[in-house]
Amino acid sequence: IGDDVYLGQGTQVVAKKSISIGSDCLIAPYAVIRDANHKTTYGKLIRQQGFDIRPVTLGRDCWLGSHVVVTAGATLGNGVVAGANAVVLGELPDNAIAAGAPARVVKYRQPEQAQKRPDKPA
Repeated sequence: IGDDVYLGQGTQVVAKKSISIGSDCLIAPYAVIRDANHKTTYGKLIRQQGFDIRPVTLGRDCWLGSHVVVTAGATLGNGVVAGANAVVLGELPDNAIAAGAPARVVKYRQPEQAQKRPDKPA
């Protein structure tokens, strides 16, 4: 966990192996960040299957709203905002603002001009 990270009341950070939280992140109350999910193969009791364990990474300056769930294998770039109740399953690019279950990018924090690659003309 980096410097100046805020974890709200009731937040759970559960790591079986690896969760990285960058500096200056704000994590609102009751968010859940886990690097393991139960396996769910048919024909065997779920409790006997163990876990799918994959690292979770939050970049610098991220903000997770209340009740956000970040699942195993998720990667959030720098400056990402995940709206309240979002379920983050995969990768969110730098400065994305995401919402929903599963979380989807709805816009970016940067002006559209700044989103273009510097090596391409406008």
